[in-house]
Amino acid sequence: MLTGMEQPNWVFRQEQGKWLAHPEGNPQREVQAASFDELQVKVQQLSQEVTKSPRELPRVERPVVDRVSLDTPRYIISLDQEKWRGYLQGYPDQSAQGDSFDEVEFKLSLLWRDFISGKSSIMRKAA
Repeated sequence: MLTGMEQPNWVFRQEQGKWLAHPEGNPQREVQAASFDELQVKVQQLSQEVTKSPRELPRVERPVVDRVSLDTPRYIISLDQEKWRGYLQGYPDQSAQGDSFDEVEFKLSLLWRDFISGKSSIMRKAA
């Protein structure tokens, strides 16, 4: 968690003749006023109250992944004698061929899906 003394960003809008504002990401703390000037005064007061007491900001930590994600298929596709051929990178035994690039790409995506779901147990990684 991070603590901060900074003022929140406010979202302003006008609705049915009233001016409304709330801190960004916190619509439950909405304030209302009859005029924009009055609303600005209320917002300044609330912002000062927030900066007097430290508030905690949630911090999302995501792990750094050095390896290739299994969600992203990697494959090699080439045109050989007017036929498209391709294989999964690192798995040359798992190949596909077709009349178009899209067809080969689709077939390879099916192979990849079977691989990550565990349906294809015969896949061996090339040395």
